[in-house]
Amino acid sequence: MNDVRRMVAAFRGEGVRAVGVRDPDKPGDDQQGLFALPGQVAPERLLVERDNLEHAEELIDGAINAFDRARAAGLGKEGSAWAEAVFQALAHELGLSRELLADRLTAAWLRHHIEDARELAVAIQQAL
Repeated sequence: MNDVRRMVAAFRGEGVRAVGVRDPDKPGDDQQGLFALPGQVAPERLLVERDNLEHAEELIDGAINAFDRARAAGLGKEGSAWAEAVFQALAHELGLSRELLADRLTAAWLRHHIEDARELAVAIQQAL
C-alpha cells in the first residue's frame, strides 16, 4: 500500500473528507478518493520535458539553453532519478530555488493543459 492510499484511508477512517492525487502511472479509484494526475509520466519528469520547457520560456528567460546544459546531470540515470538530477541542475543553471523553478514550470504546464487540470479539479470536487 503506498503512502497516498494509506493517508487517505486513515483520514477517511477518522471521518475526515479526504482525497489523494497520485502519479499518472497509479490508477485512480473514485470510491477510495484516489485520483491520478493527467498524463503518462511522473510529474517530476513532466516538468522537465522539452515541450514544457519551451512553454516555460514565457516565464523563465533562457529555460531551453539552461536545460541543454543541465541534461548532462542526468547522464547514466533513468526515470525519476534522471528527472530529479536534471531538475536540480536546471535550478542551478537558472539561478533559481527549486521551489521557484517548480512553480514556474508548473505554471507553464497549466497554461497549456488547463483542460486536463480542470477535469481533475472537477472530479475531486465531486468526490468531496
